[in-house]
Amino acid sequence: MVFEILLWLPIVSLLRFKSVCKSWYSLIESYSFVYQHYHHIHVDRLEKDEENLIIIRNPHFSTDQCIISLISGKKNLFQVSENFHLPQPPFAKTDWVRLVISCNGIICVQPNLDYYNFFLLNPAIKQFRLLPKTPDLLTSSRSNYLKVYAGFGYNSRTDDYKVVRVVYKDMKVEAIQVDVCSLSTDSWKTIDAALVPHVTISYSGLTTPFRNKIYCWFADEGFDANNRSFGKTILSFDFSKDVFETIPLPDVYKVKAKLMLSLLWDNIACIEIVRRGKCDCSVWMLYEYGVKESWTKLYTISLDFGIGHRGVWKNGELICQTKLKGGREGETQFCLCNPVTQELKILSVPLPLRLPYPIAVYKDSLVSIKSANGATHLSPAVEPIA
Repeated sequence: MVFEILLWLPIVSLLRFKSVCKSWYSLIESYSFVYQHYHHIHVDRLEKDEENLIIIRNPHFSTDQCIISLISGKKNLFQVSENFHLPQPPFAKTDWVRLVISCNGIICVQPNLDYYNFFLLNPAIKQFRLLPKTPDLLTSSRSNYLKVYAGFGYNSRTDDYKVVRVVYKDMKVEAIQVDVCSLSTDSWKTIDAALVPHVTISYSGLTTPFRNKIYCWFADEGFDANNRSFGKTILSFDFSKDVFETIPLPDVYKVKAKLMLSLLWDNIACIEIVRRGKCDCSVWMLYEYGVKESWTKLYTISLDFGIGHRGVWKNGELICQTKLKGGREGETQFCLCNPVTQELKILSVPLPLRLPYPIAVYKDSLVSIKSANGATHLSPAVEPIA
């Protein structure tokens, strides 16, 4: 009975109730309770309004500091619930963040221009964890000739979270190094780079892994003498098997360059962005994983030029970034675009500059990211900004 009652409570209450007695502490910390609480759908949550946004506001001046903003999506109000600074150390005040991926309430972040460090954050329970430094690169080339991409996901077979790092040299098709970090062992391993198909990741993909275990990137299928891509595809990594695969795109996107990956209703979605006076966004969804013929075009939205697109919210709404009306020169804001009415709903999060801000959709969870060996590099809980 206690188990069922506690499932209905928000995380902030559960954290307090852990101190009631040892049995409640053990229950709330148990794998079974953490799993069921995350997947528990309340009667008043049928529209999944418990989903939230995390936005990284990188510093733009020497006096600035990176701010992690948590945007509550409850009842579609989209208000800033909390702001955090990156812990110092290990991060310098002016460090930038370029990669944000969420999985089961855990946020994986990579500092900009840093090939060796990743950190995890669970904002709901205020835990922060710096992962071990990645293995040294197996090349003597200068770092600015390298391209490094990463993914984050969950292996349900072993109840383990993993980070994968893929390294390319110049514009070559073959990856030169692939490393995988397991949270359960708190260590990295280098796997055979030949396992990566002969494609080159062109830019980062999903901000949430597909069904927790598969991360995807857009990739090029080789280049001609003028460094023009022969075509586009999707490269995926399965965290349960540590293997790579490719997923074909619709033929109409074989040579399209401006594409985005996202998740929509637990399926992989592809967003094509065409700028011709206005900005037309076409959204396709892959109904059956790996089956090219199951790609289906859902809708096309036409928006004013100058609106940047950052992903897809629940119910197919596009997450956009646009100029802040009445704001100072260069100030921007986030908004949601309804695919049916094409109306914009403004999110009350002012942004100082017209730059792409890393974002991800996430849901609060009790999943702990403490390391099993006592976490010698587990930093103190992240403190909110006063």
